[in-house]
Amino acid sequence: MTESPISSPATSSERSLSVHSESVSVEQEGLESEGAINDDGRRAASRAFRAIADYLACDLDSALLDFSILTKMNEAACNHYKELGAKVNNMAGKLAEVNQRYTALKHSLDAIYQFDDKIRRLENSAEHIDACLKEFELRLKQSEQK
Repeated sequence: MTESPISSPATSSERSLSVHSESVSVEQEGLESEGAINDDGRRAASRAFRAIADYLACDLDSALLDFSILTKMNEAACNHYKELGAKVNNMAGKLAEVNQRYTALKHSLDAIYQFDDKIRRLENSAEHIDACLKEFELRLKQSEQK
């Protein structure tokens, strides 16, 4: 039997394997001469990637710490404002109580203010009468002396 110019599928795959292995051996020869350079490059790239990873990890840790601090500050501010709100509510309650007492005592306070005003007028009248009496006494003494 003679071989046909058309090869079987097994033969074509064998050819591709041999071509592939030849190219791999050529690449390996090139890599062996550049191996030292590639190893240094790989080491440098590895160090750079580690440095970047360390930087990103530190940056992430910093962001987490910032978030933690801000959360604590927010909680402290909330607690402070809750305390202030409680104090304001307490003061508002006391003020409402004082206003109720004042309203209840307003009639009595008005009466006291009127009474105080009348006393003041009475004192002024008494002072006026006292001044008039002194004047009359002085006139009486002057008329007796004549």
